[in-house]
This record gives sequence, C-alpha cells and structure tokens, in this order.
Amino acid sequence: MNKKGFSLIEVLIAVGILAGMGLLISVTMSRTLTGKAHVEDRDEVLHSVRLGFSKMTEDLSQAFLANTTLKGKDTTYQTGLKGDETNLDFSTLSHLHFQKNAKDTDQVTVGYHLENNDRGFHDLVRRESSTLSEKIDEGGASYLLIENIKEFKLQYYDNNKEVWQTTWDTTQISNLGHLPQAVKIDLTVVELADENSHDVVREFQYQTITPVDLYQNEINF
Repeated sequence: MNKKGFSLIEVLIAVGILAGMGLLISVTMSRTLTGKAHVEDRDEVLHSVRLGFSKMTEDLSQAFLANTTLKGKDTTYQTGLKGDETNLDFSTLSHLHFQKNAKDTDQVTVGYHLENNDRGFHDLVRRESSTLSEKIDEGGASYLLIENIKEFKLQYYDNNKEVWQTTWDTTQISNLGHLPQAVKIDLTVVELADENSHDVVREFQYQTITPVDLYQNEINF
C-alpha cells in the first residue's frame, strides 16, 4: 500500500504559520491592554478634575461676606475671601450636614491649596471647617481633591474695574466690602506611566470660570 504523510518542510511551514499567528495575537492583545489602561488612566484624571471643578463651583457660588451682625459682638467670626494665584480661602454657605446633632453650622470656611507630592508634581487639597472662626484660612479637616498637577492658577474678576486680578483680600481697601464677581481656574494635570512613575504620558489642560452669586453686597441674617 502506498501511504503518504506530511514532509518535514510542510511541518516546518505549518509550525511557522502558527508561530506567526501566535505572535500577531500576542502583539494585538498587548496593544489592546495597553490602550485600555491608558483610557482608564485618562478617564480617572478627567473624573477627578470634573469632581474638583464641580466642588469648587459649588463652594464659590455660595461664598459670602457678612456684615458686623453675623461677625458677633466682638467680631468673633471672620467672613470674606482671601486668595492669590495658587491659594484660596473663603467663607461659604455650601456646607452639608451628614451627622445628626453634629456641632457644625451652615456657614463655614473652605480653602484650596497646593501640596507637593512624591512624584515631582502638586496635589490640590480642599480644607473645610465645621464652623466660622476668627480666621478664614485656618482650621478644619483637609482631603485630596486632584493629584499630579503641573500648573494651577487662580484669577479674580473685579466688576468695578472690569479686570482680572491675581490676588483678592476683602480686608484690604481695594477689595473692601465686596467679593470678586467670578473666579477663573486654569489647571494642567499630567497622566503618569504608573502610580509610582515620574514619567509623563500626556498632559491635560482645563479652564473654567465660576461665578460668585453674592459678590456685590454684605449679607445680613
């Protein structure tokens, strides 16, 4: 009987084809997983920025400056806004009550400040007090809001002069008695190769302008 099988060359060709297909599948899977990881990292950055901008907008939209009635008989409580290009502290009505019978008030002070991180960039930290105090830039608990910030800049719109200012202080003569009409926030955040890396994959630039609803007058409760 004449029986014929595969020759050695045919077997080698088949093995080579299978190896090539395996390599293509491996490369495709690797690129897919890498792309998926980049998309997830980008979405995480966008999510943190979206939450950060939303919180700052909520706080600033309810910022207020009170007259001497609310400040107390001995001016115990300070209200207003004090900020420069990278730091901002102000009194606001945005506080939410989460705990029953907690010793907190609707009127609190909130602050936004940059802190250096161990990856060579900055983190934006939000501070909130439980009540008003003698100083608007002290007290309360802080937590991380946005991390890996390369650039952060704040500007304050003076509706009287119709200009953007790099500083604002309601205790100074130039800003006495009123808040800025709006606060402009410029932000550049970086995406890193991984959580322990210093290598930048890409940068994201954002800008928003947040109105201050109670900018014109001191309020009286």
